[in-house]
Amino acid sequence: LGNGITQAMLVTGVLVSPLFYRVSRAATLAVARSPYVEAALVSGASVGWIVRRHVVAKVLPPIAVALAQTVGVGFVIVSSLTFLGIGVQPPEPTWGGLLASDLGYLSHRPWAPVAPALLIMITVWACNLLADAVRDVSGEAGRALANERKARANRRAAAGPLPAGGSR
Repeated sequence: LGNGITQAMLVTGVLVSPLFYRVSRAATLAVARSPYVEAALVSGASVGWIVRRHVVAKVLPPIAVALAQTVGVGFVIVSSLTFLGIGVQPPEPTWGGLLASDLGYLSHRPWAPVAPALLIMITVWACNLLADAVRDVSGEAGRALANERKARANRRAAAGPLPAGGSR
């Protein structure tokens, strides 16, 4: 297979692809069994329309959350492969390569591997925060928040302009 960024990406893709299959399948089956999909089928809607209108909108948020989490996992996998010497090769800079090169100076500078390790940890943490934010925004709480903001804007618009004093 060889070493390099292409091979590291291929290995990462093979390792995480079952996750996307499971998430997609579970979300699709949950939506396919829902009453509104059955009602659309009974009313004569085409399968393509049901998929575009109902299924895709409900399946994409879990996939987006899995994608955001998987980006962090991908960083760890590629860094680990590079650290072990079977990933991206030394002319290309990677955090795993920085960790591996700093280990040679561990007796002189024991704090040297701390910076790349912290960068990996912070990046994975940020990817997990992104996944949490995507989950919150795309779920019921996110829709409720958007509806609340719209209702607040509508109330302000219906109330009219403020009097000359600036307060009501």
